[in-house]
Amino acid sequence: MTNPADNADKQLNAIVSALSESLATASGEQLAKELRAAGVDPLKAIEVMKFAEEKAREKHFQNVRDRVAQARKDSLQKMNGVSVHLPPTRQGRIELLRTTLAQHCDTAQFREFSDPENLSDAEIASMLKNLAALGCLKTPERDGP
Repeated sequence: MTNPADNADKQLNAIVSALSESLATASGEQLAKELRAAGVDPLKAIEVMKFAEEKAREKHFQNVRDRVAQARKDSLQKMNGVSVHLPPTRQGRIELLRTTLAQHCDTAQFREFSDPENLSDAEIASMLKNLAALGCLKTPERDGP
């Protein structure tokens, strides 16, 4: 059974293809003459085409924004879902961060890390959690039997 929407899409694509070919080969005067012969005001046709182009562009960029927003949401869910066992002491967490960054300097792009003693406990924990989400730290899910 043939889907009517598919037929309409095929017909529309054929029309657009034929129009594109006609537009590519015809002069502006020829196009205006053909539009007038078909009972269409050429200026109105230009307005409609500009409107359609603008709406298509808006739709395209809305789709891009939606995909970026979804990717961000997925990343945040992944980061928030990571559980990592941090060393109990501040010095142990700093040492784990130093070691991990040294091993994965091509992956981690944190701000300058010249003096980790000036970082808050929350910043250190956040950095370690982000590294775990990137797969640079072993998490309970990754630790195998």
